[in-house]
Amino acid sequence: MKYGEGRGVVEFEPTDSATEKIEYIYRLLVHDKIIQPYTS
Repeated sequence: MKYGEGRGVVEFEPTDSATEKIEYIYRLLVHDKIIQPYTS
């Protein structure tokens, strides 16, 4: 979460679910090419 907030692209609210936060950060990391997308 610090990564997204540090980039200034997201501000999480206390009402956001953990699942929503994880999904957003995952997509951001893939977009920034920090991690590879998971494929099964």
